[in-house]
Amino acid sequence: TKNFNWSVGFNHTFNQSKVLALDGTNENINGLTINRVGEKLNSIYLVRYAGVDPDNGDALYFKADGKTTTNVYDPNDKVIVGTYDPPHFGAFNTAVNYKGIELEAQFTYIFGNKIYNNDRQNVENPAYVISNVSADLLHEWQQPGDITDIPSPFNDFQAGTTRFVEDGKFLRLRNVMLSYTIPASVLSKAKISGIRVFVQGQNLYTWTKFKGYDPEVATGSLGGSQYPLLKTVTFGVSVGL
Repeated sequence: TKNFNWSVGFNHTFNQSKVLALDGTNENINGLTINRVGEKLNSIYLVRYAGVDPDNGDALYFKADGKTTTNVYDPNDKVIVGTYDPPHFGAFNTAVNYKGIELEAQFTYIFGNKIYNNDRQNVENPAYVISNVSADLLHEWQQPGDITDIPSPFNDFQAGTTRFVEDGKFLRLRNVMLSYTIPASVLSKAKISGIRVFVQGQNLYTWTKFKGYDPEVATGSLGGSQYPLLKTVTFGVSVGL
C-alpha cells in the first residue's frame, strides 16, 4: 500500500553426495570419518554407545549387528552413524516497512548433519588434563542401581564412540535491523537527501540442541577449540547529501 510494505524471501539448498569410486581401495578412513564407495561423503564412522550398565557402571557398546551389547570396546564394531556434511541448509528473511519505520530480519538454518563434540569429550574424560569440569559428571555412575548415561570414572574411557556425537541442526537469527528514514519533505530545507537511523543485531540467538559453543563454527565432524560467532549490536546513522 502507500504507507505499508511487507516482503519475504526464502532459499534452500539440497546437498546430496555419494562416493562412486576411490583410487585403489573401497574405503578410506581418516580419524572419525570414512569415505566408502556407495556411501555419503565424509560419513562418521564410530562404535555406537549403548549407555551404562547399572550394576557396575561399565560403558556399554553395540556390536556391529546393532542388537548385541558388550562392555568391551572393539573398533571392529564401528559403523556409519551419519555425516558431518549438512544435506539441507538455507535461509529466509522478511522486512516490514510502515511510513519509514522498517524492521528486517534474516534467519539461517542447517539440518540433517552430525557433529562430534570434541570439547565435551575432553571435559568428560577422567584422564584428560582438564577433566571433571563438566556439570554432566554430577550424574556419573556411583553405586549399583544408578541409572545414568555417564559411566563410572574408573571405567576404561573410550573417545571413539557415538557418546559424543550430537545433532548439528540449528536455526539462527543471523541479522535483525530496526531503522527509521526521515521523510525527504522534512529535510528539504537542510539540503539533505536523506537521513536513516538504525540499530542492528547479528547472531543474537541460535536455537539448537548442540552442547558446544557453536554448531556452525564446528568444521568437519569435529567440534571443539574454536571461537563461536560473535553477537554484535550496531547503532548507526546514514546521511545522504
